[in-house]
Order: sequence, then C-alpha cells, then structure tokens
Amino acid sequence: MNVATLVPLLLLFLISVVSAQTACTVDQATEQTKLNNARSAWQRSAINYYDYMWYEEYSGVNSAVYPYRVVVEISAVQAVNKQGQIVTTAMTVPQILDQIQSYLSDSTLRVYATYDANYGYPTMYQYMNSACGNASTRRINNFDINSGNRLSAYNTNKALWQRKRWYNYDYSYKDYVNYQDAAWPLVVQIRNTQYASAQDHNNNQVLWSGYAAMTIDQYFDMIKRQIDANVPYLEVNYAPTDGYPTEIFFIQSGSSTIWYYEIYTCYAV
Repeated sequence: MNVATLVPLLLLFLISVVSAQTACTVDQATEQTKLNNARSAWQRSAINYYDYMWYEEYSGVNSAVYPYRVVVEISAVQAVNKQGQIVTTAMTVPQILDQIQSYLSDSTLRVYATYDANYGYPTMYQYMNSACGNASTRRINNFDINSGNRLSAYNTNKALWQRKRWYNYDYSYKDYVNYQDAAWPLVVQIRNTQYASAQDHNNNQVLWSGYAAMTIDQYFDMIKRQIDANVPYLEVNYAPTDGYPTEIFFIQSGSSTIWYYEIYTCYAV
C-alpha cells in the first residue's frame, strides 16, 4: 500500500478514535448540568403543542421503521412510524428529559446529549455501557411548535378561510390514498363553490370515472370529522395567511390506511 493510500485511511482511523473517545469520555457532571439547564429552558418555553421526527440508532444502524412522526398536545402523544403503523412508545419532551436523567443516574452507563439552545428540547442523546460499547443514539429532527390544539387550530383557520369569501378559485393537490397515478398533482377548478373541472400535470382534462375533487370547505368538513371521531393520529398544517389546509395526514381507528393529502397552491380567480 503506497503512502497516498495510507494517509487518508490513517486520518479516517484517527477521526473515528477521537469521535469514540469524545462520546465515551465526556464528563458526566457536565452532562448533568447541561440536562438541568435544558429542563429549565423547556419549562420557561411553556410549549404545549408541538411535533417532531424521532430516530433511533443502535450501533450505527437505523431501523427501517424510523423516523417516527410524533405529535404532542399537552401530555397526549400521537405517533406513526415510517411504515404507517401506530406507535405507542413515543414520548413528550419532559418524558425524554426524564429518560436522559435515568441514564445519567445509572452508574453502568455513560451519556452524551445535545439540546436546542432556545427551548431546551434534546436534539440528540447517546448512551453506552461503561466499557464504551453497545451505543444507542436517539435524535429529534424537524421540531415544530404548534399554535394550539386540533380543534382550536381548525376553528382559527376555517374562520380565516371563510373571511376570504372565495367562490371561484383554483388549487393544486395530491391525494396519496385514493389515487396512485403519475398524473399528479392535479389542478382543480372550483366555480361558484362547486367542483367544475380538473387537469393533470400534463394539462390533460381529468375524466376518471366517478372522480370529483373536493372543495376547500369539504376538506375542512373532513378534518372536523376526524377531530370529532378522536382518530388516533391526525396532523393538519394550514396556510398562514389564507387558512386553507396545506397538509392533512390521519389514520382512523381500526385501520392501517394512511390518509394523506397535500394542497400546494390555492388562489382566487
């Protein structure tokens, strides 16, 4: 093996050793202080409604079921994994902080964690045995703060949409459940508050048997039905200025079907 080949390999080896030593030999008293500060920051934030993506790695391997998509409303947790299955082990941020504390209190484990500088929620934590083996890593990505509970958000945004008084409008969307077709996304025309026509992304008229796109008001009706039914998983995002739903994602009780709609644009004509 020549020097040109050996040097990069040696550098990679040194980097891996340093990384392992950093995770393994980190001062546990410092980790306790970091956790205390993070818990105080989270309590000050007074955040009750939020969602995040959850990942777990064991010895560097990320299972096919991750990430989990987790939605928290005060202490109520809803979660679904990558395969569309309901997850019952997802946690609130205080529960995650308590878990990190339990690992720090265990003398057989070593812990390293990082936290969000503003709100204190963990962005990553790793624990391993005292011999620096069997590392397990958890990560929180795409942390979003929500304005309130599902019904409150629904009422606020429906009122915002109704104030627009759009009787004639176009919108583009994709339905991930009922139609798996390469023609998506579709552009839908609503005229005098009723479905009029639709074109696929090649500008061809949509003439599928039995097809009729929903109006925005009908999307709101669908969301309200899921709220009233207290479905096990529901997440809705809304356009900040116009109020219409931009993403609707839910799973009904007793069903493994993921209902998922995205509305990309909506504008009055």
